[in-house]
Amino acid sequence: MMDFLLGLGLRRLVLGLLFAAMGRLHGQRLDFHHRVTLAGKPLVLNQWTVLPGGLECKVDVMRWYVTPYLANRRQTRVGDAWLLDLADSASLHRQVYARKVDFAVWILFGVDSLLQRSGVMDGDLDPVHGMYWTWQSGYIQFKLEGLLRDSAGERKLELHLGGFEGENKTSMASYGFFLDAIHGGKRPSKRNLGFVWALDSLLLNLGDELRVMSPSSAGRRYCSLVAEGIWVDDEISVSPRHRNVLNSVRRRNRRE
Repeated sequence: MMDFLLGLGLRRLVLGLLFAAMGRLHGQRLDFHHRVTLAGKPLVLNQWTVLPGGLECKVDVMRWYVTPYLANRRQTRVGDAWLLDLADSASLHRQVYARKVDFAVWILFGVDSLLQRSGVMDGDLDPVHGMYWTWQSGYIQFKLEGLLRDSAGERKLELHLGGFEGENKTSMASYGFFLDAIHGGKRPSKRNLGFVWALDSLLLNLGDELRVMSPSSAGRRYCSLVAEGIWVDDEISVSPRHRNVLNSVRRRNRRE
């Protein structure tokens, strides 16, 4: 009798996994790829880059958060926040799985406010990563550390930007893709969605505050400059026959 029950339980488990897998066949795996540029070239950590006007910059640390969403007619699902780290190339390539009923996917620059308030502090949101303000409510949205150099000399750059409530709430850019063009067909496949993070707008428009370590008006302005430098990477974003539809990207800067 015990063997029969164990066998029945095993069969149910196998069937459940099989049906779950079959359900996933009606959806789509989406691969997100991120790269960082400065002065039109890939940014390499710990190397000097010359910008227009003679300003030179050496970036030692760059980490930032993005949050994926998937939307259908009934609900919008917030995915796990991703911590992207230029020192960890694997972190720049992430995946989500879109169901057949999902009609759009969104990427938010920063940590969604629902996640901020929920107290989720594991995975990429674990404070061990050094992206959480223990004396301030919320996560560091964007961290950039390095050196600047020009005719006036060399200066240290420390930008810990973020803030999800109050007057210093940062503007977050969101980017949406309609999925009709990439869902096509019943067989499972994957699609690439690429984003370029160009730092020129930020570094060429810095004010006098080169050390920002908590939510502030300067941090809010700098986050907006980071958002201005985000654009869709046409070189890897899906196949040419889908590009016209997918690049009808809905982009906006908004207060989260």
